Amino acid sequence: MVMVVRLEVFVCRKLLYSYIFCRVLIRLIASALFSKGYEMSDLIYAPPKASLEKDETDSRGPEFYVVSLKKFFILYLLTSGFFAIHWFYRNWSLNKKFSGSKVWPVARVIFAVIYAFPLFRTVDKSLRRQGRGHMAYWAISGLVLLALTIAGMVLSQGVAGHVQFKPVGGWLVWAVLLATAQTFNLMLVQSKMNAAALDPDGSTNSRLTWANGLWILAGCAIWLMSIPTYLSASAAA
Repeated sequence: MVMVVRLEVFVCRKLLYSYIFCRVLIRLIASALFSKGYEMSDLIYAPPKASLEKDETDSRGPEFYVVSLKKFFILYLLTSGFFAIHWFYRNWSLNKKFSGSKVWPVARVIFAVIYAFPLFRTVDKSLRRQGRGHMAYWAISGLVLLALTIAGMVLSQGVAGHVQFKPVGGWLVWAVLLATAQTFNLMLVQSKMNAAALDPDGSTNSRLTWANGLWILAGCAIWLMSIPTYLSASAAA
């Protein structure tokens, strides 16, 4: 059995097999890019309006999860992407507490690829509300996340022998490239989250803990155990 090291495959495999969500996703993107107002997709995906209007002085803690970019890079890449489960959950939990909304963070982690769009958009709106800039590329970051997730699924199918083609450089090279690309994509988002949470450098969460170390060891073990599989799949292709 092929071990899949990409978080996106782990979290979103079942989601992307269900194409009904794609229709809703396209509607959300179109609404965000080509409309100045709010449509039904905003009501479906966006956090409650209170999240956008409530002043920080009335909030209960930060609106987003703060972590330094260096720590984010280490944790995301070396845990084989599993850090993103914690990352999405913490962001939705904090936003729920901040806004007083009734979102279910667990569901938003399970369907992370779709709910990344409203999360990223909320970051942009929070920055604009505070007069701390913006994240105008939030939709692009969401699309990159989606594209790399699909690419990760194709990669896993290729390693399993279900896709008959040989990528240039071999499967291992592409696995590393996809993981690195996704890491940097989400780091751009994290930098804006830190700014919105009034901690641009992420100094309040910049040190690695023992728990972080255990997750890193587990993630590195997954990478190491997967290398022979990738190499053998490349040789057989």
